[in-house]
Amino acid sequence: MLQRFLQTIANSKLFYRLIVCAILASCLLVGWDSWNGLEDTHRLIIVFDKFLIFVFVFEVLVKIGAEGRRPQRYFESSWNVFDFIITFICVLSLSPTFLAFRILRVLRIFRLFSTIPKLQLWVGAMLRSLPCISYVFLLLIIILFTYGAMGVYFFADNDPFHFGTLPQALLSLFRVITFSNWTDIMYHNIYGANVYPERVYELDITGMAATLPQAMGIPAALYFITFVLICVFIILNMFTGIVLSAIQEMRAEMEKKR
Repeated sequence: MLQRFLQTIANSKLFYRLIVCAILASCLLVGWDSWNGLEDTHRLIIVFDKFLIFVFVFEVLVKIGAEGRRPQRYFESSWNVFDFIITFICVLSLSPTFLAFRILRVLRIFRLFSTIPKLQLWVGAMLRSLPCISYVFLLLIIILFTYGAMGVYFFADNDPFHFGTLPQALLSLFRVITFSNWTDIMYHNIYGANVYPERVYELDITGMAATLPQAMGIPAALYFITFVLICVFIILNMFTGIVLSAIQEMRAEMEKKR
């Protein structure tokens, strides 16, 4: 009878909404703590924070009790283990001996991942796609390294700020990938430093003037255009395709479990 009662509570929508509200309220309190400090606030807020931790402990106990004589089944779910660890950290943060754990209370917001099914779908899909993404990421690194070395070879004299060394070239190419005023870098090397000076040189904050201003013209245009086409329109679309495929697989698995 007790097991059925606990199962009814654990599967009820009211209990689910209570936990979601408790997580959101707890996240707000963590934000308030980092901004103002709970010690400087009203005592009721401190009591409410402890009450929320009690709610999390109650949730864990209800779900364990709902398994009846096989409480170990609760830990068969990775999401339940995740909830248990965060709840345990929250309980430890109440003790003066473990005040260092208070900073880990920010992990409470990750409880939403295990509570909201849609977030579980996305997080599970991201974790599942990591093996394939790692190979795409390796391909991206190889392309970045290749184009970075070429950039140093071609543009170091004209544009030492962006392509003076390999690390600078890699950072500049990352800026190109993010489309953060990347056309300034391209035009600076297409038309030459003396024709199209970029703002960093106009402000004279780098002390790195072009030793040999040189317009690279079409080769520079092909360099940046091919890099953008490969990295942005091909490689990054691979990331998207892998994640979407993993989402479809996760959705199919979740429907089977239901």
